[in-house]
Amino acid sequence: MRLLTAIAPSSRSLTVKRGLSAIRPLTLPIIHQPHAKYGGRHTVTVLPGDGIGPEMLEHVKRIFSFAKVPVDFETIEIDSSDLSDHVLDNAIMAIQRNGVALKGNIETKFDLPEFKSRNVELRRRLDLYANVLHCVSIPTVRARQHDLDIVLIRENCEGEYSGLEHESVKGVVESIKDIVNTVIGSCEAETAQIHRITNGTTNTTYIVEIFGKPTLIARINGPRTELMIDREYEKKIIMRFAKYNLAPPILASFKNGLVYAYTPGRSVTSSEVRNDPMRSLIARRLAELHSLKLKISQRYTTPFLFSGLKDYCNLIPETFTNPAKHAQFKSYFDKFDLKQTVETHIAHIFDTCREIVTVCHNDLVLPNILFDEEIQAVHFIDFEYAKMNYQFFDVANFFTGSVGMTTTVAASDGGFSDEQKEAFLRDYIVGRGIDVDLEEELEVVKKEIYVFEASAHLLWSLWSLIITRSSIERIARFAFDYAVLNNRLKVTAIHKANIQKLGDGLFLKVCKEIAAAEYPTIEFNSMIVDNASMQLVSNPQQFNGGIMLMPNLYGNIISNIACGLVGGPGLVSGMNLGKKYAVFETGTRNTGTSLAGKNIANPTAFIRAAIDMLRYLEHDDYANQLSDALWRALTEQQQHTVDVGGTAKATEVVDALLYNLKHK
Repeated sequence: MRLLTAIAPSSRSLTVKRGLSAIRPLTLPIIHQPHAKYGGRHTVTVLPGDGIGPEMLEHVKRIFSFAKVPVDFETIEIDSSDLSDHVLDNAIMAIQRNGVALKGNIETKFDLPEFKSRNVELRRRLDLYANVLHCVSIPTVRARQHDLDIVLIRENCEGEYSGLEHESVKGVVESIKDIVNTVIGSCEAETAQIHRITNGTTNTTYIVEIFGKPTLIARINGPRTELMIDREYEKKIIMRFAKYNLAPPILASFKNGLVYAYTPGRSVTSSEVRNDPMRSLIARRLAELHSLKLKISQRYTTPFLFSGLKDYCNLIPETFTNPAKHAQFKSYFDKFDLKQTVETHIAHIFDTCREIVTVCHNDLVLPNILFDEEIQAVHFIDFEYAKMNYQFFDVANFFTGSVGMTTTVAASDGGFSDEQKEAFLRDYIVGRGIDVDLEEELEVVKKEIYVFEASAHLLWSLWSLIITRSSIERIARFAFDYAVLNNRLKVTAIHKANIQKLGDGLFLKVCKEIAAAEYPTIEFNSMIVDNASMQLVSNPQQFNGGIMLMPNLYGNIISNIACGLVGGPGLVSGMNLGKKYAVFETGTRNTGTSLAGKNIANPTAFIRAAIDMLRYLEHDDYANQLSDALWRALTEQQQHTVDVGGTAKATEVVDALLYNLKHK
């Protein structure tokens, strides 16, 4: 791990006479940094956003030009009135190209429930998992509290904004009843009986009976599964399959789940699927699904096998908190380099398998197959991983079953013999209607199945390592690393484990384990979010010199409180950091539309965001010069905008900063 070096304030006492700016960026634990061009210059993606964003960007450009900062800007406009996907796609590609971005807030259409926040989507798709705010008091600035120095670290990508928790059954049932009321009416909803029927890793499903008859299925997505599963694409593919009677129609969707029509049928058994007639029914149903000719966006044309292997491999941490899990990982993968193994396997697929790619189920294990005895037909359900892929991977994946890191044949595997596999493949090839010599095609397919069975084992082994705890582990380690690097003596985990026992309970448990096992010199404690909010207002100094570590939703609330205590949204910057990319913006993420064009919006937060970005790019001298010049403008010249009790215009704050640069 490479460290960004910086001179962090050693004293916690904030006074005007202090030599170094208290708002100098602190040291960051990061893994990746964008490469500079010849001469040490960096290209930075800029998203001006809405409201005051464009004018804030102009202030930064003026400062950078005056200071001759070696940064070039690539501006990408995002029109918040354009609801198409390609607008955000262009911005994300630019950030992926440059590695770093400076961003204004993008307006979210609250009156359109189906419209997803571009700000949230950008962080999710770039996996910017850590949000960092340094809330520090600025002497002479009007504020509710003084002498504060608190770092807030917030998990940035996961599902606390969901409407329902995954497994709090009583609350889920009540919420599902509300949804049923919306879907079919209050009279029927009053008779609804709701029963949980599955409790998987990535979702839990409930059957809704109306007047004693199965009518609806409600599925609640698992917490923190967004990195593994593209939920928006899943909805789109289900709706397309439903047009061809290959999936149940979606009747409603909400923040973390779906309601769709009940599919009649019972689960199939491992002994059934390897023998006729069930074997033949499944083969022909799969052939029917693979025969669909669907127009797929260019963004989703990469085979799921390749994207899954690479993405899952990148998400695996270097070490696991659980010693048994780490030992298991080392025993399985320590014989070779994991990433090299993935690359070699992908190359082997290119060399040995035909590129026959279509829309696949990709998770055709026994629980996802239903048999309707009345009409003697099979139905597939649970299309979480349905994407473009090699068609014979779908078949091989069905043969292998639900494999994991410690198994070569899972308990749910049908135990297919070579003869049974051949019989299945014959039915499948005939069902596909492909004009080929059947015997010749069989021999080719058998060889490909052998390769794709190995692919399935590798893919789901990686999946099993990361699905449960990785997102909590990495944000916890980030917070503790940050504490060590910046001489922060304590980390306080903010949670609601007394109510959200599953999600927040796991969050608290993992944080405790990592603190005890890996960071014994850092004091660790925890606080329920209700109490933390009160303590932050009544006695915030108790958090000085420490870090408050939070899940997504609580982080949003606590961050706004903390920013308010030190003077408001115009003063604090925010960093969004991931393994590969970083985006810098204001800490409270407001558009400030009512202030736009009036030259009164406080530029401090946006300037601090730009300075944070310079530190990230290792332009430390420039970051220090700009930070100190801004500090003097605020504390010595007292150039305060109206939001913090002053009369200065935004341009006057910038003028003072430039004056200080000139007269160091």
